[in-house]
Amino acid sequence: MNPLNQFFRFAGVGLLVTALHVAITVFLVEYANTNPVQANVVAFICATLTGLVLNSRWSFSRVLSARIMVRYLVVTTLGLLLTIAINVYCAQWGIRYEMALFLVVSSVPLLSFMLHRNWTYRSASQGA
Repeated sequence: MNPLNQFFRFAGVGLLVTALHVAITVFLVEYANTNPVQANVVAFICATLTGLVLNSRWSFSRVLSARIMVRYLVVTTLGLLLTIAINVYCAQWGIRYEMALFLVVSSVPLLSFMLHRNWTYRSASQGA
């Protein structure tokens, strides 16, 4: 599949799972009387698993496997760590959170897409 089409599908899945994360968090906090931290953890897990399934089947047209699951979680964890690092760095240097947010949304999704395309969903016939 054309990389640009894959990217747009990946971005669409990203928007959908972000909306899912928000919806689950709001529901759990507002209607299930759940602590916001716990609600976000549950929402993050649900959104990540949904993203795994949708990206595997739709964005990258791959059958879900243990190898893909592990690699997907590695890339997701790297994205989370990069998000934290950007925010910590900006906070330490007195950079406003809006700039940190801009840096996160302009780098993490693109990096995640490239890692997924070139590593997570790389077929065995392409190596590694």
